[in-house]
Amino acid sequence: MKTILFEVGVLVIGIYSFFKVSKPGGAFICLGVLGYFFSKIVMIYYIKKGAHGIFEIDSKLPSPPPGGKYLWEYTAGTGIVPKWVSWIGSKSMFLALIGFTISLLTFFALSN
Repeated sequence: MKTILFEVGVLVIGIYSFFKVSKPGGAFICLGVLGYFFSKIVMIYYIKKGAHGIFEIDSKLPSPPPGGKYLWEYTAGTGIVPKWVSWIGSKSMFLALIGFTISLLTFFALSN
């Protein structure tokens, strides 16, 4: 839940930046967050498709200790999720970082 709130917060910052600070910066932030949401949804779809019932089993188990892993995390590297999904997720965060940089540079340039 905390990560969803964080991602929605970043999306709100991107929308604000698009309308008030920098259109390219805000667009990059919004594209980055939406691409990351897309990759998470597709990743969950492929894990449910390739490892039937893993989320149900994981929900019935107690939370892992600090530094431990949830059961679904052990599917990493097994080929269940296509590489293009991971590629989209990693590039999306890079787009958001570029958007923040552009927005911050524009904001500081306009404030002088």
